[in-house]
Formats: sequence, C-alpha cells, structure tokens
Amino acid sequence: MEGLEACFECEVEQSYPGVWYKNGKRVNSSSNIEIDTLNEKVHKLTIFQTTLEHTGKYEIKIKNISSGADLDIKEMPDAIKQMSEHDRRIFLKAAKNGTAPRYSVRIMLVGKQSVGKTSLLRRLMNEGIEDIESTNGINIEVKKCKINVHTNEWIFNKGKYEFTIKFSLSLFYSENSLFNI
Repeated sequence: MEGLEACFECEVEQSYPGVWYKNGKRVNSSSNIEIDTLNEKVHKLTIFQTTLEHTGKYEIKIKNISSGADLDIKEMPDAIKQMSEHDRRIFLKAAKNGTAPRYSVRIMLVGKQSVGKTSLLRRLMNEGIEDIESTNGINIEVKKCKINVHTNEWIFNKGKYEFTIKFSLSLFYSENSLFNI
C-alpha cells in the first residue's frame, strides 16, 4: 500500500557488483530509495515510502544473470488519506509492524442492583459519592483521564488541581459483582 516500505534483496555466492532496474531502466539512490550492498554479497534495494509510481518490475543484474520481482502498490483508501498526518503515520506504522499501541482503557462495571457500581466509578474518578441515588436501568458515562502507561498512574484534573492514583489493572470478582478493570 502507498506509504509503506518495500525492500528487495539478492544474495550471491561471490562478491560481484550489481545494478538495479525498474521496468528496464536503471534505478539510482535518492532521498526515498536506498541501494546498498551488505557483506559484499547481499544486494539490497529499499523504497522508504512507496507511491503508486513505484509499481513495476524490479530486477538486479549481476554479470550476465538477472533476477527480479513485481511490485504492486495498492492505493491508500480514502478514509486513511483523510486522516491527520499524525494518525496516518500511526496507521502506516501499525500496517508495517502488524500492531500499534493503544493508550486507552475501557472499564465496564457489571453487577446486581445496589452493590455500588456507581460509587466505585465515582471513587475511581476521585469524585464524591454523597449525592448518589439508585440508578434505574442502564447508566452510561464517558469519563477521561490521562494514564501514564509506564508507571500505571491515572492522572486526573479537577479545576486547577491535578492528582495521581496508581492502579494495577486486573480482574476482580465478588459474590455480587464482576469488575473488569
């Protein structure tokens, strides 16, 4: 896909110079293309950020022998093109590596009536519980705080004050409720 890295390698038994070609035309190093030889026997062509124009047949010629492969670059979907530059970089990194860190936590409190789910949520968010009334039906609340993923600290802002609570995330079970934190 557009924006990802493409790499071709050719390993030979003896040290010979090689020349890379795309669709029969010689390829030279540039700001986006690196041509390298490792240990004098591994010839490497790397395209750092592919575009649709990089589609084609790539070959390396060493002496009178050539070897090649086709590179087919797919167009980046419109939804990804419309992302901010930052989000697009994260997406491309995830596409390259197969994963991306996600810095958010979703907490679902489930339990029987009158066991203190709302009180627990308020305590987690360092909010008072004096004015809590029984919740009838389902109550969905979206709350935000910063989480330091290295120290497991949740950082809350209350007006001009900031405070920190350290949690270890795990699964709690009691006779009346299941808390998935």
